Amino acid sequence: MGNAQTQAAQSEPRVNVWSLLGTGGTDVYPNSPKSPSSTMSASMNDLSESDLTRIQKLCDAATPGPWKAYVEGRDHESGSSFIQTDRDDIEMTGATDGDYDFIASARQDIPRLVAEVRALRRQLEERPDPA
Repeated sequence: MGNAQTQAAQSEPRVNVWSLLGTGGTDVYPNSPKSPSSTMSASMNDLSESDLTRIQKLCDAATPGPWKAYVEGRDHESGSSFIQTDRDDIEMTGATDGDYDFIASARQDIPRLVAEVRALRRQLEERPDPA
């Protein structure tokens, strides 16, 4: 990377991946009313239905899955690491191999986790109150 590219990359704001899920850190769009952390429930331990809806909306807005990470030197021999989607590949700078694996897996895993939380909550609601 050339000196001008390095300076440009260093001047760009860094995004905290956890802020995409509203779990803290810097906002992706700090001045936006749509910032994920601005709609998070008050307690980090409580996951409200509005939190689940917000997370599901993030998933629904993303490129459809499945996504698969291809890490250079592990999954292929030349080129750069990328995440394959049903549309365009996703390439990132500064990501570790684990970042690629996590992000690609999250595309499939997060909607399943949201569905599981909702199913378990329904089961709890259907249980009779112990007398």
